[in-house]
Amino acid sequence: ASVKFSTFPRREGVPYPQIYSRFKVKASDSDDVEEFRIQDLTENYFDQAVNFIVENHAKGAVFHRACKTLHNESGIERVRNSYRKVFEEKISLICIKVGSEEVVGLNALHIKSRFDAPPVSDDPNFRILIESLQYIENTFRVVDHYHVDYYMFAAGLCVDKNFRGRGIATEILKARAGVLKAIELNVTSSIFSTVGAQKAAASAGYDENYSITYKELGKLYPQIDFAFA
Repeated sequence: ASVKFSTFPRREGVPYPQIYSRFKVKASDSDDVEEFRIQDLTENYFDQAVNFIVENHAKGAVFHRACKTLHNESGIERVRNSYRKVFEEKISLICIKVGSEEVVGLNALHIKSRFDAPPVSDDPNFRILIESLQYIENTFRVVDHYHVDYYMFAAGLCVDKNFRGRGIATEILKARAGVLKAIELNVTSSIFSTVGAQKAAASAGYDENYSITYKELGKLYPQIDFAFA
């Protein structure tokens, strides 16, 4: 059996949308200080957010590259549609530069549960992608380790390349705590696939529960080409 929420219920009295964090960091090319805010990703940002995460995350993501899921327009459209569905759950986060109002980062978030049916795909590249990620999730089961039925899972974290290396990803990861409080959940989880993302998670106070090398995973799934990783 499975339970699917179009939007996960928020605690009574919690406003939507809301701002979870404001922070300032030094500009990359001057001594100026720039201000940013992290807030709910609302519907008016959906189209921009889909383009942003495909360009700044999916096209360079290790698993998508290794499984060749984005090698044609059909694959790209599948990914675009999947992110839009995630955004429609209305728990994702967006980071905006104050003043210019440009989008500099986002975190696609959705709810997973112990009741979910395993995802399936009729596309062979997406099928092997799903199988490899399911292996990781089944090897370390979040719901069993933390004794929960539901948790918030990340479908992608990214920062615009012009704003990387300034701690913005860490601030976005920290802001997830506000979303958890709003929807009354206690656990959030990610599969981090780069050293940079792992460092950001460590800085944000996340626990590393499980790790596997691409070499080890490639032995289990020889169809996946991790040679570049």
